[in-house]
Amino acid sequence: MERDETEIVFEESGGEVSEGEEGLGESEVAPWMREETASIQNPNFRLHNEIIDFYNYIRPSEESARLRQEAFDRVRSVLERELEGSSVLCFGSFATQLYLPQSDVDVVLLHDTLSGEALTKRVKKVLKANSELFLNVDSIKAKVPVIKFTEATSRLEFDLSFNEPSVVYVMQVVLSELRLQPEIKYLVFVLKVALKQRGMNNTFMGGIGSFLLFLLVLTFLSEFKESKRRSRGGLERVSLAEYLIEFLAFWGKNFNHRLDEVVFGEKVVVRRKETQDDSLRIISPITDDNLGSSAFRFMGAFSMFKNRANFLLNFSFPDKQSILKYLINPSNKNFKQYIE
Repeated sequence: MERDETEIVFEESGGEVSEGEEGLGESEVAPWMREETASIQNPNFRLHNEIIDFYNYIRPSEESARLRQEAFDRVRSVLERELEGSSVLCFGSFATQLYLPQSDVDVVLLHDTLSGEALTKRVKKVLKANSELFLNVDSIKAKVPVIKFTEATSRLEFDLSFNEPSVVYVMQVVLSELRLQPEIKYLVFVLKVALKQRGMNNTFMGGIGSFLLFLLVLTFLSEFKESKRRSRGGLERVSLAEYLIEFLAFWGKNFNHRLDEVVFGEKVVVRRKETQDDSLRIISPITDDNLGSSAFRFMGAFSMFKNRANFLLNFSFPDKQSILKYLINPSNKNFKQYIE
């Protein structure tokens, strides 16, 4: 969607939109959109404002943040008391305040002497011995072992990992980038919901989790902004609508996952793979690990990105209606079902 100060003309195009639920109004399908935004005729400007409306609608409230912090404090208190010499830290979307309603709380338990395997066994005993505080305890066998449980008072679900000190550095990187590039938070919230709405966000099911999504956004912004600099195009007039659609196009249409990989170091580098294959290679900014390997369903997400980019670029959007709903609520259902 090219930015035009006067008018943008779209052509009709097919998309994911279905019949939806009968009788639902725009306030239920797109409850985030303000009347002032709906009145904007230029689709580019309307989508830009709507993304801001959505961010303000979906971002964590002070009450939500307080309840999560209190739940985390209770969990940390028990674990650090029962496991002498340990420290429990939060990370992930809770630490960055980029979480959706009902998202899990990611925590890591660090210990100077006990191994991850020993900690896992000890923690299981602690959780079972305090069954009135920790519910639905379950172990996930993955590359990094995780114990899932529900904190009884808040009913929030926790994911607990062990001896992963790199998460502290990761959080510093994420928070630093959020300060430097404020557009990231808008893109992340929209894209998180788009993936969640289609069941493509669960890391344990091969989806694109929060940190990998953050790296995809970071990669896109690096490439997009460098392209603008090479063409001597300014960034001051780039709308959130353009950022969003260009992200969808970059990963859905332009990035060749068979030929290219992304490497994070002092800067983001997109380079040719040594060997062509069908994997998604996103090399960690901390280790040489491929963070894309767990997202074995990434092609489904990338196909969705391509579909939505084409649709948003070519559809003739009705006046007074949401544009963003075609990405995050294309079935025209009551939106609250996706976030509750």
